[in-house]
Amino acid sequence: MKNFYLYITIIFFTFINLKVNPNNDAFKCQNRVLQQINVLHSFICGDTLNIVSDDKLIWNPYNVDSISVQSLQDKYNNVFEVKSFNNSIINLIKNDNKIIIKKNEIIKEAKNLAEHHHSDIPKYSILKSTLRSPLIELQHGIKVGMDKTDFFKLIKKYSNLENKISVIVFFDPLGDFIKQTYIFKKNRLIYIQMNKPY
Repeated sequence: MKNFYLYITIIFFTFINLKVNPNNDAFKCQNRVLQQINVLHSFICGDTLNIVSDDKLIWNPYNVDSISVQSLQDKYNNVFEVKSFNNSIINLIKNDNKIIIKKNEIIKEAKNLAEHHHSDIPKYSILKSTLRSPLIELQHGIKVGMDKTDFFKLIKKYSNLENKISVIVFFDPLGDFIKQTYIFKKNRLIYIQMNKPY
């Protein structure tokens, strides 16, 4: 009987360790999905939920230190075919996924200009992205093919609208950085598009 209690105790503490230990890979994966997107303002227009957010998804959707060909290739294991135009516009292409980045002009004393969100202008910025396959995973584990219910867990405040919404559009607070559009069909994320709003 002692062995039975010992066995149960070991199983119990192993289970507790798996559930609570933040170093456990299962915990990290679960925690990533449950982290919510910060919403500052929103409005609904038809089947579209428009969200203004200052979340890292908006400022750094690909979760890289800074946007560049090398950082995106490193992040996604060198899957992209790279095409450069005039060395200022660069296309990264893989199947139905396309990321277009542009080389930014250097602006002296940019930190003194109100229209720049950074103290330094990054060397490259996203001009446009179209993602149609699950190859590219964004912040919060977002990727094409994701279940709509899982996506709405990221914006829990709106979970009661899940059945009414088929398009979600994110804007940065100033509305000039990037616009992200997420399109759902049959409860799956089928398309992601990012582009400059003007």
